[in-house]
Amino acid sequence: MDLRKYQIIVNLPLVITAVGIIIGSIFGDIKVIFLLWISFNFVLAIYAGIIFRKFLRTLRKTQSIKSSDFSVVSEFMKILIPMACISVLVPLNSNIDNFFITILVPIETVAIYIATFKLAFMINEISRPFSHTLLSSLTYSYAQNEKPFKRALGFTLRITLSILLLALIVVTPISPIIVKILFGTNYLSGYILLPIFIACGIILTINSLFWTISIVLRRVNTYLRALIITTIMRLSAYVGLIWFKTQINLWIPLVLASLVFLSHVFMLLLILILFKDIISHYARDLLKISLLAIPLISVDILLLLFQIKLITIGIIILVLSFVYVIALLKTDSIKMLDLIILRRALPRKLWFLVNILSAVKRKI
Repeated sequence: MDLRKYQIIVNLPLVITAVGIIIGSIFGDIKVIFLLWISFNFVLAIYAGIIFRKFLRTLRKTQSIKSSDFSVVSEFMKILIPMACISVLVPLNSNIDNFFITILVPIETVAIYIATFKLAFMINEISRPFSHTLLSSLTYSYAQNEKPFKRALGFTLRITLSILLLALIVVTPISPIIVKILFGTNYLSGYILLPIFIACGIILTINSLFWTISIVLRRVNTYLRALIITTIMRLSAYVGLIWFKTQINLWIPLVLASLVFLSHVFMLLLILILFKDIISHYARDLLKISLLAIPLISVDILLLLFQIKLITIGIIILVLSFVYVIALLKTDSIKMLDLIILRRALPRKLWFLVNILSAVKRKI
């Protein structure tokens, strides 16, 4: 390829983005920036595909490479292209509501929505290092034997879901206090959105674990299908909200946040169906962990409706957390093997927590 043409192709996505921002600023229309942002990602995906295709052709022309190596490269390409598509769709699927909220409500409400959204989704951001660590450990166990892989997968799903739901139980009653401290009284109305977005972050974390699992099992195309279906469904729901917003009496940010939550639930159910052969052994445990949390979260929501002193709220949170942990141990949703593995994974300073849980589990 000619050097000039190569440089033009390389810089084309950056030019598209710059032009989109300038045009969007001139006309004051966020939709222009959004549409050209999609175009930017689309061009990047196509460009990446072209580069890797040329790379593969170059390898085939190299006589020094053995024919057996081409099968490895081809297998790598089959996984890489869907992963490139997922890398484009994941940020779109996760942040598309931030663009639509700018169309639906005034700028003051947009600030409340986005600030609360970013705060809640810190859960998903914090879990990223864990996901990368999981990829290496699951890859190793899968390469060694399928049985250790399934055991590690079951432990990961049970512990991750339990910890995140426990965090939701703790944070929900004090969400007004958190929003007020971090953002001030002007953003206080966003407290009602915080538990919804935290729940979305929990589901998104579980979904990201399945992305990691799909890479290990070489089933990235399966995850990509679920992501495409969910993205189309979300776009349709948001466009419908624009058309019917004048007929809705509820607070629009709350409606949009509820649609975000339902779309994440839909994707999780779709993933569980598509990967049912993998999670069939743990489906009952995951269902029990979720069902045990529902009545406690309902109590949290009731606490938000009443003016209760902070000390009382703190005591209730401690009681609810204690009840949830005991229920997990009593119903064997968290198994003794999980505690043994957890003890090995945690630093020595935190071993006493696992020892307490193990002692309680033995007695009940």
